[in-house]
Amino acid sequence: MLVNCPMLAVGIISEILHNASYILNKQYSAFNMHTASGKKFIGVESSGLRYSALSMSAGEQKIFHILQIVFRAKKNSLILIDEIDLLLHDGAMKRLVEVICARATDKNLQVIATTHRESIIDQEHMVNIRHIIIKSGKSLCFNETKPDAITRLTGNQPRPIEVFVEDDLALSIIKKLAAELGGTKYVSIQRYGAAINCFTTISGLLLGGESCDNSLFVIDGDVFRTDEEKQDRINKILTGDDTRSVRYREIALQKICQFSIPDNTNPEKYLHSLIVAMDGVANAEHLEIIECARDIQAVNDDHKYIEDLISRLDWGKSVGFAKVIDLVALSDQWAAYVLDVKVWMEKKIRASMELPSSS
Repeated sequence: MLVNCPMLAVGIISEILHNASYILNKQYSAFNMHTASGKKFIGVESSGLRYSALSMSAGEQKIFHILQIVFRAKKNSLILIDEIDLLLHDGAMKRLVEVICARATDKNLQVIATTHRESIIDQEHMVNIRHIIIKSGKSLCFNETKPDAITRLTGNQPRPIEVFVEDDLALSIIKKLAAELGGTKYVSIQRYGAAINCFTTISGLLLGGESCDNSLFVIDGDVFRTDEEKQDRINKILTGDDTRSVRYREIALQKICQFSIPDNTNPEKYLHSLIVAMDGVANAEHLEIIECARDIQAVNDDHKYIEDLISRLDWGKSVGFAKVIDLVALSDQWAAYVLDVKVWMEKKIRASMELPSSS
């Protein structure tokens, strides 16, 4: 090993070379300092080639500069690194963080670094991550990586909460609930079709290794109303007496929820009844919906109570369902109708929101 760096001990040089080789995936055999035109430059040797900082890439220079600081630091030192990711590709940055963490633990160093690289989240098991933003003229610090933090870093909006529903009407109800709870951007809604498909869907996800921790499976409430009925369907799909099958059956039952409607009715008929019973409404659009609903006395399929209403008002399905649900949400019965689903969604949405750190 070539050693020509009087500022550094031989042992530290050895550690710098070893760790630089690991971080940059390039074998370094020497590290030295030399002077040119009155200025000091670092120099290295790799594969028999000697070169100075003038010939290094900016990222390579940065690695050696940071390693010098970290490995020369005395115990209990505080080190600040601005934009640790700058000029480094993802793999090199992650390995640099790994090396710094190991040295910090060994020498009881406190190292604070800033970065805009979202991949640092992969190392949260070794790094204490804080997200700092400015809102309304105030600097806020968040101690957890929530969806909003990912959005700021990547421009993409994660939707960690998944709600599975039967059809477009139920989808509109979930969207309304999410909006009422201020968490629309956190919720993804998927359709699975007929109620019986609910049990197949959740079973398939569990068997595929999904935890379903942030997933809820909502049925309309007109069939499979009791826990016994739900459990019976689950047992027919998730068979077996092994520990895993038993646990999956327990999870599946806990993850299935329903809207609260009276016996011997379906959601469309029930929602129609809520609309026609409403009075004291001043909004002209809402009044028109109520009047049209009252004109619908009978249908040949209970599911058409809402479809016929939307058709009479010449709305597309998605727009029509949204407007109808906006009106239904004003009913005194709305809170009870969505209660079980809302309780679960409110808990998950609050858990997805950023709360400033008190530290």
